[in-house]
Amino acid sequence: MTALAPSLPHGSHPETAPCREVLSCQEAPSMDWQRRVAHAFSRAAPRYRELARAQAVMADALLPYLPSSAQHILDVGCGPGDLTKALSRRYPQAFVTGLDLSAAMLAEAQRSTAAPFSEHIQWLCGDAQRLPLGGGSQDLVISNLAIQWCPDMMLALQEIRRVTKAGGKAVINTLAPGTLQEIQQAWSPSPADSSTRTPGVLEFHLRQTHIDAAYAAGWSQVTVNQQRQRFFYPDLKAVMDSVKGVGAQVARQGAHLTRRDVATARARYELLRQPEGLPVSYELLTLVLQA
Repeated sequence: MTALAPSLPHGSHPETAPCREVLSCQEAPSMDWQRRVAHAFSRAAPRYRELARAQAVMADALLPYLPSSAQHILDVGCGPGDLTKALSRRYPQAFVTGLDLSAAMLAEAQRSTAAPFSEHIQWLCGDAQRLPLGGGSQDLVISNLAIQWCPDMMLALQEIRRVTKAGGKAVINTLAPGTLQEIQQAWSPSPADSSTRTPGVLEFHLRQTHIDAAYAAGWSQVTVNQQRQRFFYPDLKAVMDSVKGVGAQVARQGAHLTRRDVATARARYELLRQPEGLPVSYELLTLVLQA
């Protein structure tokens, strides 16, 4: 039920950016973890679009569940803002808020947002577990692969429910156990070699856990769809770039990978090679929540 944790250099701080700093990372719950996650994604920001092919494809799973109209929309964990701007195009009369924990991601989003979209979009730096918005202020909340980074998933779902008006809707992509299983397998120690360094891990929750948490958070109707998405890469470097490039890292904090570690992981991964390349699997959950 685990997969790779973010790149988390100890004592790091997220870069500053010209975003509205409604909630600083220091004020957020689980302050140290959130600050380190923000730093990891800030480091990834310059090449995020280039390397986040899987994330962009999985965002398409949200589209069939969007309502025909909405006036106030929130994108939680907006990253460089591509989905936020797509929502603004889909709902041209709506006011759309893109929120992210990483100031550098928001700087990239602002940089790439031109008129007329800039007039209908605001960018906020904040935490999904403590949203800087009023209760019942949003018709629609969207989130693509963000809430799995929250230390308290229940709190994030409660906050999203709080800001969603009665009759409103949230559509959320997150991940279930089995995600990145090939990477986990390649980097995990074999029974015969306890010296092999293992990945840092991030826990994912089962589909039923999300259903139970959503109802407990106050949502009146909950549907959770699960599907496996698989992507292929030419070699181990491309695999790891696709993960590290979007804010994640293989090694545990404080661990130092040796050439032997990398060679061992490469050999293990090659055993999984398909005609299309080296596979990377995501167990995608799409939560459709009605307030």
